[in-house]
Amino acid sequence: SPEEAARGIALGLESLVAWWKVHGYVAGGVGTEEFRWDFVEPSQTAALQQWCTRNVKDPAAGDLAVKQLVARNVLPEKEARARVKDLLGK
Repeated sequence: SPEEAARGIALGLESLVAWWKVHGYVAGGVGTEEFRWDFVEPSQTAALQQWCTRNVKDPAAGDLAVKQLVARNVLPEKEARARVKDLLGK
């Protein structure tokens, strides 16, 4: 369902953001940057993208995932929307 897919997207992205917050701004950042994929180990990003390709069938899942990420204070809405769009390729 879109709800289950959204939950998977949000939890996956939340874990990557948490990793980023623990390990810092690797690529020469100073701490004020938005979350970007190049801050994360590429194999982790690829795993989440592959999961999305296999499991996200309804475009509504992306909007639901953004709402979850914002509600849990993982990312601001603009940033969450951009990163979910990156993941879903839309």
